[in-house]
Amino acid sequence: MPYQCKLNSVDRETIFAAYRRYLDRDAVIEHLLANCNTLAELHHSLLPGDGFAEKSKDLILSRPFPCDRSKENKIDVTGSPEQLAAVSDRVSRAWKHMGSQGSSIRTSTAQNCPICGLLLQHLSQAPVTGDDVVSAYRLILGREPEDESVARSAARSYKNIEQLRQGFLHSEEFAAANAPLVLARRFPHDLDEGGQPIEVHCEGQALSELLAHVETTWRRLGEEDPYWSVITTDDYRIVNFGTNQEAFWNSGKIEVIRLQRWMKRNEIKLPVNSTCLEYGCGTGRMTRWLSREFGTVVACDISEAHLQIARRAIPEEVRRQVTFLRIDGPNALDDLPAFDLLFSVLVLQHNPPPVIAYILDKLLARLSPQGFAWLQVPIFRPGYRFVLAEYLAAASRGSTGMEMHVLPQRYIFDIAARNGCELIEVSPDNSTSSLDYVSTTFLLRKAA
Repeated sequence: MPYQCKLNSVDRETIFAAYRRYLDRDAVIEHLLANCNTLAELHHSLLPGDGFAEKSKDLILSRPFPCDRSKENKIDVTGSPEQLAAVSDRVSRAWKHMGSQGSSIRTSTAQNCPICGLLLQHLSQAPVTGDDVVSAYRLILGREPEDESVARSAARSYKNIEQLRQGFLHSEEFAAANAPLVLARRFPHDLDEGGQPIEVHCEGQALSELLAHVETTWRRLGEEDPYWSVITTDDYRIVNFGTNQEAFWNSGKIEVIRLQRWMKRNEIKLPVNSTCLEYGCGTGRMTRWLSREFGTVVACDISEAHLQIARRAIPEEVRRQVTFLRIDGPNALDDLPAFDLLFSVLVLQHNPPPVIAYILDKLLARLSPQGFAWLQVPIFRPGYRFVLAEYLAAASRGSTGMEMHVLPQRYIFDIAARNGCELIEVSPDNSTSSLDYVSTTFLLRKAA
């Protein structure tokens, strides 16, 4: 018999529970009390919001392309469990009291108050009860559990509230029921008229200035925080890298697996002992894995600081297969050796559009006949603009830190055609880990 409940009432405690399960934070509740008369209305009020989208962007990004990326969520809780339990119990009683008094409250989030942030972390790690499971069914899936045994079984399956929340949000049922939400957030360009200027063509002195600015930025990043500059998560800051380095190096294998899947489903087999050119090798995170798949790997980067780390990162048994080259100016690309596969991921996006176009043109010109190019480029961001004169003026005032750029897709098609390359497959990807950017992976083949 279905688990019985009433789905026609919303009070303060229901709203607090919804915010904690959907958004992992607390609410200003008066607006929701005034506008949500049923649990179904509360469910649909929270799901389309920016707060839910931002908090769950990994979920949203992963749904359309589940094979492209694999991420592991890590939760680190500090502090005395006994002290946090006592304080959180007092906070829970205070919430109930203020709700019964009709007060409008907002609890400070982790961004505003470290103590409250610690409390919310503790609450998310609390053991799961049957009532928690029932609330998750109602608030996340919008229905009742099949029966009491299902709720009890789920309570035993999840160690804490955070695992329960993530389990329900990543379930196939939630994804299927909320596909319009996921897709609407993932492809914002479909309703965007564009109109912002994006200047792509430049040459001579202006191009040299752009490349010099990129080199200055990445030299500084390589010297100050090289691993974070490759994957921008605090786990890979210099101060944290020692305890997280294994995960960092292993993460490079994901992109090589993606490449292998693309090649296999398009029935592509490269010649034995093929040469792979990796443009933007950084610290060698992916180079380590590419060297196991190709007879020769030519690993290029604009930053000598990154290259020094990459040279040390290659395992000794494959070190002789890897050649490192520094791209020290516009003409360096003309001197590259011929190669059978171009590999570039999470690199071109950090260059202004004219530089992306220039690099692609030069690399595809050096690609061997019947060779392949596998590369990732963001092609859209709402409101993005690039005006050369404005950019150079800002760059002359000094480095602005890591940058993200786009190159509209039509330019990539033009460059490919100009160099005798045909499109084999084009697909959106999750590489930027952002809801704003539309990043795309391209597989090209050069004519004989």
